[in-house]
Amino acid sequence: MFQVKLPSAGKSRKGFVACLLVLVLTGFFAGAPAATESKVWIVDPDPAVGDYNTIWEAVLFAGRGDTIHVNPGTYKESVEVVIPLTVEGSAEGDSILETKQDYGFKTTPAAAGATVRGFTVHCSSPRHRGILLDQAREVTVANNAISGCDAGVLLDRATENQILENILSDSTFGVYLDRSSQNKLLRNTGFGNLSAINLGQSIHNEIAQNTLSENAFGIQFWDGSDENTVEANILEKNGIGISLGQADRNILRSNEARKNGTGISLGRSMNNTLSYNLVIGNHFLGINLWKSSDNELIANTVQGNWEKGISLGNSSRNIIKSNDIRQNRGGGVAIGADTDKSKDNTIIENNISDNWWFGLANWTDSETTIDARENWWGDPSGPYQEEHNRSGKGNKIMGWKVLFEPWLGEPVEIPQPEGS
Repeated sequence: MFQVKLPSAGKSRKGFVACLLVLVLTGFFAGAPAATESKVWIVDPDPAVGDYNTIWEAVLFAGRGDTIHVNPGTYKESVEVVIPLTVEGSAEGDSILETKQDYGFKTTPAAAGATVRGFTVHCSSPRHRGILLDQAREVTVANNAISGCDAGVLLDRATENQILENILSDSTFGVYLDRSSQNKLLRNTGFGNLSAINLGQSIHNEIAQNTLSENAFGIQFWDGSDENTVEANILEKNGIGISLGQADRNILRSNEARKNGTGISLGRSMNNTLSYNLVIGNHFLGINLWKSSDNELIANTVQGNWEKGISLGNSSRNIIKSNDIRQNRGGGVAIGADTDKSKDNTIIENNISDNWWFGLANWTDSETTIDARENWWGDPSGPYQEEHNRSGKGNKIMGWKVLFEPWLGEPVEIPQPEGS
């Protein structure tokens, strides 16, 4: 049994009693208080219906872990989320937020674990951001339709957030990552943007299963956006499907780039791996490397592009291996142009066949030799080469010196990704 020994009479005794009274009143002896249950608050334009008629009031007075459900209606305001809670619109997408200031929703570092979902966000100025994650962490942005913005979703120095299943349209940037890392951009749809997904100085992000069409750029990396994974995206009818500029050590895998201007383009980018991509029917180049070295192009299907299938300009020490390069109108693989400095590229174990103008062209200079041994050229007799293999019935080799013997007598079996 808990016992209290009272002090002797006097001031000390009176002080002790006062302290004891405070402890009793504050529940010291009653054990720890029960955890506060999360609440659901309703926002409705009609004050008689909901708990609040503006979203920002509900966010201001809500507690940690609460849910704020926003009924259909148009709300012209900017909402800052500073604690972990859920703000959700109606399932029909008719909870419409029109930006009032620089943003529609903004989450701060203190809002780790927050969710914003189910809204239609219209930026009232093309300089506004639809949803701003300001140094945010572990925030989920899902199932929103965002349009007319400078950036539909802007991640500014943000980490470990999820951008899921949003529709991003008619903005400068659909999603823009600025100095942000370890975020996941999954299953979003982007169209009508200058750049649907854009990364600047952002590393270790995952961009997967997005459908991006009719943008100037589908996915664009620049200025030190390194070591990201781009996988299983569909890129169609963009100016450039995937563009890397000064971006190194990224993995581009199992993407489909169809009917773009150029399917995949690398500029001043090194040590990237492109594998298992379908690069088909693009209106200019399939895969373009410009001043980009030490990259690997492995097991891609490069087919039916209107110009060259693969083009290298001022690019060295790249490996082109186990690709299916066929039916490209401007030629299969083109290396170099006037005053080009492309050196030491290796082209091996590819299927190079049925390309309209040539299979391989060395347009560097008379001192540069291209190693293209052990490829299949579309016929057991090997490639046609005017000086050394006029009897070859396979795709033509053009330009300066190319090593092509021995060649393969049958097509290469192109590797498939695990689990396919």
